[in-house]
Amino acid sequence: MPSERTWLAAPERAFLLGCLFEGALDLARLRALASAGLDWEALIDAAGSLGLAGMLFDGIEAAGLGGALPPALLSRVAAEAGYIAARNALHAHVAARVHRTLSAAGVASLALKGTAMAHHAPRYFSLRYQADLDILIHPAEVHRAADLLRAAGYTDYQVGATMDGRLFGAVGRPKQLGHHLPPLISPESITVELHHELPGHLSHRFDDGVWARALQGGGPVGAVPSATDLLGILCAHVFGGHRGERRYLPRHVADLNALLAGGASLAEAERIYGAPVTASLRLLEESRAAVARPGRLWGRGAEVVLAPPWWPWTRLRRALLVRGATLEGQVGLLAGVGLGALLPSPDFMAERYGVGRRSPLLPLTYLWRPVRALLRLLLGR
Repeated sequence: MPSERTWLAAPERAFLLGCLFEGALDLARLRALASAGLDWEALIDAAGSLGLAGMLFDGIEAAGLGGALPPALLSRVAAEAGYIAARNALHAHVAARVHRTLSAAGVASLALKGTAMAHHAPRYFSLRYQADLDILIHPAEVHRAADLLRAAGYTDYQVGATMDGRLFGAVGRPKQLGHHLPPLISPESITVELHHELPGHLSHRFDDGVWARALQGGGPVGAVPSATDLLGILCAHVFGGHRGERRYLPRHVADLNALLAGGASLAEAERIYGAPVTASLRLLEESRAAVARPGRLWGRGAEVVLAPPWWPWTRLRRALLVRGATLEGQVGLLAGVGLGALLPSPDFMAERYGVGRRSPLLPLTYLWRPVRALLRLLLGR
C-alpha cells in the first residue's frame, strides 16, 4: 500500500468508514453524505493509500452513486477495485496450489489471515487488499515445506533483516526466525510466508487448539482456521504483532464485520485470545458510531487513521487502547526471543539503520531504540 496522506474532512471520513461494513452497508447514510457534496478525489486517494479502494467502490456501487463522481474518478476507483479483485483471485489460486503441493507430500497446512477470508467471506475477500499469503505449518515440518515449494518453482526472497535482530536471505538454508521463515516467491511473483507459529506473539499453547478446530479441505484455499479462531488471530496480529499500527485499523474493522457476519463467536474469541479481541470490539463499535457522527475534535475507532494528526486526543486515545491490548503480547515477545528483542545483534542494527558495521554511529542506534519505542507508544503508531 503506498504511503500517502490519508487526512479527510468529517463527511469523507464517515463515508469511507461506512464502506467498511460489507454486507451491512447503511445505504441511506452513504447517500445522505454524498448528497451534501464530497471531495471524491481526496476520498479515493485515502482509500488507495490504505488498501480500501475495493470497499469504497463497493459502497459507491451499492448506494447507486456512480453518477455523483466525475467520470475520470469513477473509472480510477473502479480500476483500483478491479485490480484488487484480480490479484486476490491469483492469491487464492496460489494458496490452493500450495495446499495441494504440501498435502501430496503429507505436510499439513492452514491458510491464515486474509488468505483464509476466501473461505469464510468470499465476496468480502474480493474487496480486501492483500499483500501476501500466510500459511501455517507445524514447526517440525516448516523447513521441509519450504523445500517442497522450492522444488515446485518457488524462489527465496532477497536478503533482508528480521525483526528479532538476525539476518536471513537466500544464502544457505534459512533459519527458523520470528514466527515465519523468510518469504518465498511463487512463479507468479506472489509472496508466500510459511509460519511455524501463529502471528501476533501468540504462544504455542494456542496452536494445538487452532489445528484441532480447523476446517480441513474443500474450500477455495485449502484448510483454514475456524471463523472464531481466525477472528482471534487477526486481533492478536493487529493489536499484538503490529501494536495497533494505525494503517491496519480500517481493514481490521472490515475483517471483524465480515467474520462476525460469517458466524464467528465474539464471546469465544474473547475467552481464548483475551485483550486483543476486547480492544478490537471497542474499535469496531467506535468505528460504527463514527459513521453516524464523525468526531469533530478527535478520532474514534478507525477514524483516527483519517483524522488530521494534530487534532486533540486522536493519538492519545489510540495509544491508551493499544497499550492495554499489547502488554500481554509484548511480554510474550520478550519470553520468546529474550534479550535479542531489547539488544539486537550489531549486524541487524547496521542493516536496519544503514550504518557500517564498524561505524562509530552504531552504538547510537541502540540509544535510539528506547526513544523510538516511547514515541510510538505516545503517538499510537
